[in-house]
Amino acid sequence: MGDLTGSLFIAPFLILCANRYQRAFNLQGGLKLAIAVIAFTLLVLAIYLLRPDIYSLLRLASLLPIIWFSYHFGITGAIFAAAAANGLIILEASISQDATNTYISQLFILTNAATSLLLGAAAAELRQKNKILTVTNLELRALLEKNQQLAIKMVNVQESERKHLSQELHDELGQNLTAFKTELAVLASMTDQRATDIVTALKQNANAMYDSVYHLMHYLRPRELDELGLAKALSQGKFKSLMHKEKMQYTTHLCLNKQLSEEHQIAIYRICQEAVTNCIKHSCASELVISLDSNSDLITLIIQDNGNTVTTASHSGGYGLAFIDERATALGGQCAFSNEQGFTITVTFPS
Repeated sequence: MGDLTGSLFIAPFLILCANRYQRAFNLQGGLKLAIAVIAFTLLVLAIYLLRPDIYSLLRLASLLPIIWFSYHFGITGAIFAAAAANGLIILEASISQDATNTYISQLFILTNAATSLLLGAAAAELRQKNKILTVTNLELRALLEKNQQLAIKMVNVQESERKHLSQELHDELGQNLTAFKTELAVLASMTDQRATDIVTALKQNANAMYDSVYHLMHYLRPRELDELGLAKALSQGKFKSLMHKEKMQYTTHLCLNKQLSEEHQIAIYRICQEAVTNCIKHSCASELVISLDSNSDLITLIIQDNGNTVTTASHSGGYGLAFIDERATALGGQCAFSNEQGFTITVTFPS
């Protein structure tokens, strides 16, 4: 076949041996490759024996198995596929003893050898890059899970501190204010008119202080969530009274097919709390609808108002919507905001 053709026929195997010297040989992968090469060789021989007139087509299609083998087995598959194809070409050329056929066969052998080296090198590079990307992806996924766990822990610690502070305000400041209001009522019945006016003003201040403390306690830790549960807190609690006070229609659609964890209940309540506040302050809406659905796979929360003012980050410095997004992300969820036909907040959590 010629010195150059013979050199290119052997060169890929030398490169493969040098490559395998640096890496351990995969027996399972090698067995699959051997079976595939043998099957390919037998198939081509069978086709040639049955239809020797299509030999030229088989020779033209010799690059196709090289491409397939390089994709599935890398540089090793490309080289062995080229060796099998070239071996069949050499076998046929030695049988035919035709000078023209032998010359053309050398061209195909050269093409197959060069192509196998190029495709094998490209496939090896792609496999290496894919391996690096896979390892990097696993590391990023582990970091993401760790960050989610830290976020959940941070939220739990925050809620625990808020609950403790709310309890302290209720036990200490709340009781003291109640006692102060009672003493003022007793003092008002014992003094003259002028002193009564002063006591009345003090009582009003005490009532305002008590209301402020009550709202602060509710903000720190919604007691109705502990006392009523999530479903009643959303449908019958403070949100409903706030919306009716603002002369807005408030509707809830709750379909809770499974018990939600405490973390999910707190997150959903806080998100609704922020959404109701934004609706009252910014949306100019007349109606707010909260829909909550939970099943074995997904928890979906949709909060929609019919306001004609777009609730964007510019109204509140972005803190309200960012707060909702952080709450959802902390539990591995996602949130989306839409300004079509009012303002809609869609939050989904994995169950």
